[in-house]
Amino acid sequence: MDEPYLAAFGSAFISLSREEVIAMLDEVFAAIHQEGGLAGVHCCANTDWSVLMATSVNFLNLDSNGFVENLALYPDELRAFLDRGGYIA
Repeated sequence: MDEPYLAAFGSAFISLSREEVIAMLDEVFAAIHQEGGLAGVHCCANTDWSVLMATSVNFLNLDSNGFVENLALYPDELRAFLDRGGYIA
């Protein structure tokens, strides 16, 4: 799934709570999992990566040239994501 709008999360341009975002994404991921697929997200801008890692997504795809250091700002969430079998692509 390509998710270009997650970069706006936490800004004045989006009023959804963290819990609402996680619930909506998990609804999509559940449908993918129900069909036997793996769920992945590509976010081409910086975001609160902990939100994505709190979902049931299987893999995250990001511009590692520009945002891998931002992903490292969430060491506990990243470890939990990887420990449950998540992938970074």
